[in-house]
Amino acid sequence: FSKCRNEKYIKEHNIKLFLSGHTHVKNVSKVGDCYFANPGSLTYPRDDNEGTFLIIKYEKNEFSFETKHISCIFENKK
Repeated sequence: FSKCRNEKYIKEHNIKLFLSGHTHVKNVSKVGDCYFANPGSLTYPRDDNEGTFLIIKYEKNEFSFETKHISCIFENKK
């Protein structure tokens, strides 16, 4: 992950989106033209009381990100 935060590496490899999930902490940030996204964790979140997942959309050469809490899945089942 730290290697990919290197701006030169990102530009040389034309990286637009880097996904990681190891830390269990939800986050979306942008460095230059590259997005760094971590969905968090469904079962073992380290930053919230409930689990999260990430919806990523790519339309017209643009990314959009939406973090959802796992409770929204169960609320829709009622």
